[in-house]
Amino acid sequence: MALGVALGAGCPATALAYPYLALRPADFILAGPTDGHLSSLFYNPASIRVVSGSEVLFQGGVHGYLGQYQRSSSLPAGFSPNGQSGPASPAQIRWVNPQAQAALAWDLRSDSVTLGLAFSTPTMDLTDYRSTGQPIDQLSTRYHAVYDQSYSLWGSIAVGLKLKSWLLLGGSFNFGYTRSSSQFLRDGDTDHRHSLGCDGAKGSPCEQWQNRSTVKLDVGALGYGFSAGAIIEALPSRLWLGLSYISPLFTNQGDIVPLEGQPSELPWNDGSACTGSQSGASISDRDSAPRCGAARLTVSFPHIMYLGGRLRFPLSPSVEKSADSRRPRALELSSWLRLTIPGHSDQEFQVERSLLEPSLYARPLSAKPAFAVTLGLRQYFQQVTLGEELLYETPRVAAGVVSPANLDGHKLDLSLSLRLALYKRLSLLLSVGATWMIFSPEAGQAFDPTLVEACRSDGYDVTTSACTAVQKGLAIPTAAGIYTLGIPHGSAGLEINL
Repeated sequence: MALGVALGAGCPATALAYPYLALRPADFILAGPTDGHLSSLFYNPASIRVVSGSEVLFQGGVHGYLGQYQRSSSLPAGFSPNGQSGPASPAQIRWVNPQAQAALAWDLRSDSVTLGLAFSTPTMDLTDYRSTGQPIDQLSTRYHAVYDQSYSLWGSIAVGLKLKSWLLLGGSFNFGYTRSSSQFLRDGDTDHRHSLGCDGAKGSPCEQWQNRSTVKLDVGALGYGFSAGAIIEALPSRLWLGLSYISPLFTNQGDIVPLEGQPSELPWNDGSACTGSQSGASISDRDSAPRCGAARLTVSFPHIMYLGGRLRFPLSPSVEKSADSRRPRALELSSWLRLTIPGHSDQEFQVERSLLEPSLYARPLSAKPAFAVTLGLRQYFQQVTLGEELLYETPRVAAGVVSPANLDGHKLDLSLSLRLALYKRLSLLLSVGATWMIFSPEAGQAFDPTLVEACRSDGYDVTTSACTAVQKGLAIPTAAGIYTLGIPHGSAGLEINL
């Protein structure tokens, strides 16, 4: 057992963060678990039967990440090639994550059945700390993330049924392809690769530029899942209630999606397996040539449950086309609750034994259930529908394991949306908003290389807190510091009624 702890002590943090689904599956607040808008399919598959007819939707948008990470502790001597110690420069957060969705609904010319097909990017992360030009030898985030370009493309085949005039049911089969390309650094003893590596002690300092290993990862996999939901019209044309469940993606390993990759060249063809496709892992020590091989990163998507309500207050029973369009026909109050439950709290990273020893590492995330709530107001005019919505969500991970590769905290979002009828069958969709991320003062404090020495002092007893932390992958350079992050976002789209 002591040997197992020793081999796990130098484990790195991978650059792929927990696959957070977008704060809203559709960046359009006129869609929700009880709405008939086609974007609502991503909340509740029963929604495609709320409105009769056939529709086509195209929508795209961007989320801008603006902020910085200021490391609290100084950089040690030897962190950069010049060997000098000193305060860390702020790591700038400057990147843009795109978001897109396309959907089609067909009612089969019936009053009871609607079929739907949709594609979306619920997970998109283009984290890149190189974007401001700061060199890696000065980058304080490098042991957690240098860059991370990951995405998840989901498709859904849905059916909505009207069982009663007041009861709608829906279900969908979901499939998703997830891919990640990332880079991070780790400390290591490149001369004695089976040793503990650095532990922060006097004779084994960490974060040494001359003792670095650079890890690049390019892996992907396909998974599948399902969604189910119901909408009840509790008061005719006044009150709607919705409930839905979205499963994680599954594979032949259950609710774990193993992202995998392998180079196209074999090592005995070119000596390194790095001349062909770079899929898998690429690892280099110091300035040496890289070694390439197969890699696997296990991720898991969460269980998601929605409960929503929508209450309408008619202001004008009937408004003719000649009526004053500045007077709203109706107002609506809308709200939904979301519970996100992770299937697994942590991840594992594995590479070929010829690249690293040991070959299996823990990836600490400490994912936990999160709760989100919204409150919105909508105004319906003759040709325009306006919506305003406030959203709050609790953190999805423990504060201590927040890092530059795992940005998360309390989230507060304010968004505005507009639907404008351009022609009889064509509508323009616009949405703008901003999210504020509020981080805990304890963010990143769980990471500590000196846990290795504490575990050694405990005789490698895996029941002690220090050895447990080492096994969970926390014995790596600190991520403690001051995090600031704001996320402005916007989207535009077209809705076509066939």
